[in-house]
Amino acid sequence: MYSSNRGLCAGFNSNLLRFTETWLHKKETSKKQINLHMIGRKGRDFFKARKIDLKNVHLDYAECLTMNQATELAEKAITDFLSGDIDSYYIIYNTQSCGVYTVSRKRIKIYHGGHIR
Repeated sequence: MYSSNRGLCAGFNSNLLRFTETWLHKKETSKKQINLHMIGRKGRDFFKARKIDLKNVHLDYAECLTMNQATELAEKAITDFLSGDIDSYYIIYNTQSCGVYTVSRKRIKIYHGGHIR
């Protein structure tokens, strides 16, 4: 999940955090383990207060995600996927249009050997 380090406009983090928390509760009914990777202090603090374990936290990435940092995250995702440690990745993030924040959740498709997995 990609949150911010600071309290920006209230809707930016609060909508994102509520959306993610609701999605996690729905996923709890499945027997699959969910590993939550976090970018940003607001997300870390929110889930830490709810005693939800975070797999990785990257506070320094929230201000400005560089291409090198994005590549590092992608390489870790691919390695975990190919080793069988995880079976899918989702990214949860905010977009803004005309002053309205919209939360999105996208499943990341990983390409390996010319096939989508």
